[in-house]
Amino acid sequence: MREFFRGKRGACFTGLEGGAQTNLRGLSAALFSGFGFSPPYGVFLSFEQALEYAFEQSLEERTVLILDDYQLLVRADPSVSSILQHLIDRHKDASKLMLLICGAPVDWMEANVMGYCAALYGRRTGQLRVNPLGFFEARRLLPSLPPEDAAILYGSVGGMPRHLARFAGEASAAEAPRKHWFSTDGCFFGEAMAVLRQEVRALPTYVDTLAALANGSSCLADIARQTKRPTAAVIKTLAALEVLDIVRKETPLGARISRQPRWRIADDMFRFWFRFILMDADRIADMGPEAYLESVSRALEKFMAPVFVRICTEYLWHCRRLEKAPVPFRSARRWWGRDERTKTEVEIDIVAETGDDRTLFGACCWTEKPVTEHVLLELDDLSQHHFRCRERHLWIFSRAGFTETCVEVAKRRPNVRLVTFAEMVREVEAYEAFKASDSDDPDA
Repeated sequence: MREFFRGKRGACFTGLEGGAQTNLRGLSAALFSGFGFSPPYGVFLSFEQALEYAFEQSLEERTVLILDDYQLLVRADPSVSSILQHLIDRHKDASKLMLLICGAPVDWMEANVMGYCAALYGRRTGQLRVNPLGFFEARRLLPSLPPEDAAILYGSVGGMPRHLARFAGEASAAEAPRKHWFSTDGCFFGEAMAVLRQEVRALPTYVDTLAALANGSSCLADIARQTKRPTAAVIKTLAALEVLDIVRKETPLGARISRQPRWRIADDMFRFWFRFILMDADRIADMGPEAYLESVSRALEKFMAPVFVRICTEYLWHCRRLEKAPVPFRSARRWWGRDERTKTEVEIDIVAETGDDRTLFGACCWTEKPVTEHVLLELDDLSQHHFRCRERHLWIFSRAGFTETCVEVAKRRPNVRLVTFAEMVREVEAYEAFKASDSDDPDA
């Protein structure tokens, strides 16, 4: 938002954790700074007077007013939305003001800004939901890091630019977690709990639920058993966390809605914090960041597995957009189910289907050792047994490459492709560099 605002005339104000007068003083300061005017009394007498001033400044020229963290401003004075409603109606024909209202969580904005009963209903000209960055976008914020190190840091905080910016200039994925995650004065050491305290009331209930998810529970019954709470209460907690975009409910590809879903922590920062910080805070303090990081290296590899699946899925969509995928798939999701041959639960990391019996199956391996032919053969077996396809493609993604035997087996199968993480990064970065040079060429 501030990058968009750069070079434009107007004001940008971020709501404050305070009362009405605190926010009014902050808004007044932003307006005076942005429009270059300061009245003798130094602060507007009311929100109506302050916002009226912003509209009046736009009668002759295009100006911008950004109200960020709008939920805090409304919490301080609920009449702000009604004031904006009347000002928009009064000045809509003459004003050249671009009013941008930003806030979170999403459900609050939908109910209090965009909802039918909201004061501002019917007055917006557009809306944009800002999603976290994908890995290849986030990689641009960590240009000095090797791709694997960038992936690990991305996996620890997700695609929020504000969090990724903390890692800018770091030399490696070993140094950054020690400084920012596993140091008791690190910026992320208490971040997740601070966010929860701000968003929820019954804190212990939410902590127990997220801890159960972080430690492997995904089915409703398992979560209820781990937290020792009734299923109905767990559903209510999960629903609240889902609204905050902290957890997500998933069903396997092709399953009916009524099938029991799996729950997972969707916010990587919360997932990392509840996996490594919550129960190990004392251990980290006793051992020190270096020793603790070394002791959890295997657990960190396991933690990265679902992150790598997301990265591989993102790469597949990149191939799809460039028409380099073997099938023009329209969805790419995880699949799981019961294998009656072995009486066990099995899953496939990526199933990308077109809807006409042409399907791409993917297996994603974030391991230190090269992938063996067993991964390829298992994917081949599961895809044949559980899916009926007239055209079947198998892609194996690996962090550390492939064994010679795996490469030989793949060469004998024209529907198999082996893809390394380094290859994915090189291909996407080469395309982005070409696109950037093409856009800079005036004759292109």
